[in-house]
Amino acid sequence: MFVNNSSTHHLEKCRGEISTCRRWRLKLYREAFTGTSLVDWLLGVGLARDRIEAVQYAGHLLEGRVIRHVEHLYHYIIFMIKDCYIRFQHQATN
Repeated sequence: MFVNNSSTHHLEKCRGEISTCRRWRLKLYREAFTGTSLVDWLLGVGLARDRIEAVQYAGHLLEGRVIRHVEHLYHYIIFMIKDCYIRFQHQATN
């Protein structure tokens, strides 16, 4: 999905703007974000026209293994769940 220079720029910008340390119960997830925050970001920078398109775009990122659930648990539905944490694929675990 992110293959050209423009897309790489968006990837790095997104990573810098929405990734942060998140805690769920006793576990800390570094450089994680929620599906909702990704959808909001995609809308905010104009990569999607509406929430449906943003969820589809995020689904393509998930299918293309650009992003993943922090515990490798969920698939497409994660963009509808506020409390589900996601991170970019090539990051250190926890």
